[in-house]
Amino acid sequence: MNRKRILWTVGLVLAAGVGAGYYFHHKTGGAPAPAGEAGGGMPLTEVKTAVAKMQSWQTQIQATGTLNAEQGIMLKAETSGRVTKIFFESGQKVKAGDPLLEINPEILKAQLNAAEAKAALTKGNYERALKLYERKVVSQQELDTALSNKHADEAAVAQIRAQLAQNLIHAPISGKLGLRLFNLGDYIKVGQDLVNLQSTDVLRVDFSVPGNKLYEVHPDDKVVVHSDAYPDKEFMGKVTAVDSAIDPATRSVSVRAEIPNPESKLFPGNFVQVNLYAGKSRPLVTIPQIAVIYEATGNYVYVVEKDHAVKKNIEIAEQSSDQAALKSGLSEGDVVVTEGQLKIGDGAPVHAIH
Repeated sequence: MNRKRILWTVGLVLAAGVGAGYYFHHKTGGAPAPAGEAGGGMPLTEVKTAVAKMQSWQTQIQATGTLNAEQGIMLKAETSGRVTKIFFESGQKVKAGDPLLEINPEILKAQLNAAEAKAALTKGNYERALKLYERKVVSQQELDTALSNKHADEAAVAQIRAQLAQNLIHAPISGKLGLRLFNLGDYIKVGQDLVNLQSTDVLRVDFSVPGNKLYEVHPDDKVVVHSDAYPDKEFMGKVTAVDSAIDPATRSVSVRAEIPNPESKLFPGNFVQVNLYAGKSRPLVTIPQIAVIYEATGNYVYVVEKDHAVKKNIEIAEQSSDQAALKSGLSEGDVVVTEGQLKIGDGAPVHAIH
């Protein structure tokens, strides 16, 4: 009796298994479950990608620089006296030779009148002495004395005129004036600061690059400057000079570039970000920097091949703010993963979104 029950139970189990198999076969068409579904293997991971491109690449060196005026001075008084005239306003643009202020010239004008009168007298005395000398009436010594007096009085006139010129201060260069540091009627002293004058049509930017880049930097190399005041604007310029020695303390070399500034958007003293394009361009395979995974043992990327992620080691030649140029590891046209690298591994199935 027990044996019959056991056989009957086994028969029921087998019948149930055959029925389930028949149902599965007809519901699915006999096909296995697709990848990404339960029982179908590893799930697909969605990743964003970019295509490696062959581009003309030029060495880029990033640095922080300081803007300076091509020419700039603090005007100072060369003589003491009371300010009697002012010919400018703070912040005004001026041209070289424009008068800026006058220091009381009245005493010097009076002295000049007296000196010119005396010079005219000694000139007449010399001319008469010369005629008398030709007639042998006066000696050579008397003629020489008359000539010496003439020269001395002419020098006195020239000296007073030079002093008067110091009392009328002109702009030595074209540029933009700063804040006036004195008022009409003030008594100013020799060497006193009067007003800042900066030539801002062309600015200089001084910056440093690593000493090992010294031989790659040359005059006329392209420079692009970015200022926080104009985040979306680029200011173009070129290298004008490279220092002749490397600083032993910092192992860097100083570089100077000129930046045209016709609209006066940039100001001397500002800090700017400098992008120096050094040397000649050359073709290199480039990829977005965000595709690169940096490790101490070496850098690598994931390349999508037949819907799978393949880990490939790369060697970086140079980098810019958003691109990496490669020495080796990839070919033009390779599809690299730019987002989602942390969710995949070598050989993982992926769904690429360009």
